[in-house]
Amino acid sequence: MKLLKRITLMLTAACLALALSSCGDEEPPPSEHYETVLDTMTAAVKAEDEDTYLRCFTPAARDSFSLSRSKDSNVTDKLHASKGDSALPLVYETLEHREIDISGIKNLQRQYTEKYARRLDIVKAYELKVEFSSGESSATRMITVFNNGDDWYILGDVIDKLF
Repeated sequence: MKLLKRITLMLTAACLALALSSCGDEEPPPSEHYETVLDTMTAAVKAEDEDTYLRCFTPAARDSFSLSRSKDSNVTDKLHASKGDSALPLVYETLEHREIDISGIKNLQRQYTEKYARRLDIVKAYELKVEFSSGESSATRMITVFNNGDDWYILGDVIDKLF
């Protein structure tokens, strides 16, 4: 009976060690849901929903954008190609991603505060190389996305032109 308990204990320890050990030098996958803000952005462009599109960016970036543009046009109209009277869908592909470390996050927060005179909470951030396409038009951009503990946002000025 003691032998059976010892064998069970040893097998459990071995399984635990295997589960906790790392296999290979493969880079860990990016944080879950970091592309949701890009999904929201492209869906808002497709629906020509300017309010949802602008909510993909920080409040300070939205405010700055609203002050600098004319109110007579919808920003989503400029972000996709059109064929005749119909708009072609905007799609994206993330070509590269890089997680931003703690010192990089602190630098992003400092830059944001200097630019907008507002504080920004960042829990996790990624720099993405993203290819946007609509019809035959395409453009590649470097975009920083971040999570503030609740949602994912695009950091930087509102993108009002892709192609």
